[in-house]
Amino acid sequence: MKTQVGETARLEVLEPFKMVKVVDRNYFKKFFEEEKTKPHVIKFYTDECGLCLSLQPDYERLSSELTDAYDFIKVDAFGDPALSNLLSGGGVPTILLFKDGSFYEITYPEGGYHYDYLKESLVKNKNLKRI
Repeated sequence: MKTQVGETARLEVLEPFKMVKVVDRNYFKKFFEEEKTKPHVIKFYTDECGLCLSLQPDYERLSSELTDAYDFIKVDAFGDPALSNLLSGGGVPTILLFKDGSFYEITYPEGGYHYDYLKESLVKNKNLKRI
């Protein structure tokens, strides 16, 4: 399902066979205030972005492998442009880590995000820039 500019942003927590959707930015705020047990990995994407689509299998693989350590979330950047601009600068794909009350951008490597780079970034806390 596509969202158009101005519609409510969609968030999905990727867990094996389970999807949790967040319906608006107020819920997004509550989500991080109430769910502080695990850090969150947040992917900003659009359905029209080829790089976003090619990254999806790696992102899903990481979510299944690192599910004990992180909650993985996807945010449709067109669903709430203001939220996307605030957190990701409007660029897609952008991957953030929300940990210990702070946001960190996983820096975009030459050649684009890929499985090994993302896993190393998360497991070893590398390639992170606090925003």
